[in-house]
Amino acid sequence: MRNGALALRLARRELRGGLAGFRVLIACLALGVAAIAGVGAMNAAVTAGLAADGARLLGGDLSVRLTQRPPTPEQTAHMAGLGRLAEAVEVRSMVRRGG
Repeated sequence: MRNGALALRLARRELRGGLAGFRVLIACLALGVAAIAGVGAMNAAVTAGLAADGARLLGGDLSVRLTQRPPTPEQTAHMAGLGRLAEAVEVRSMVRRGG
């Protein structure tokens, strides 16, 4: 109950100067809630779009990753038999100053 009394005392002090400060507080709260709701709506729209058209947007139904080695010719031939094949190479690198 001690925190509630403190909150009421601080609110009373704030309202001594009039409602101008209270209006600014309400405007800030409304702006914050609108921003959070907008971000949530955008997140939901992007997630739904990816779920609906993910394969077409991302380019395929199957992804195979090999770490630190290329596929063998037999593996490449097998994957090419499943449909169109696209290869991408990702290189991990580190830069170091000489000397």
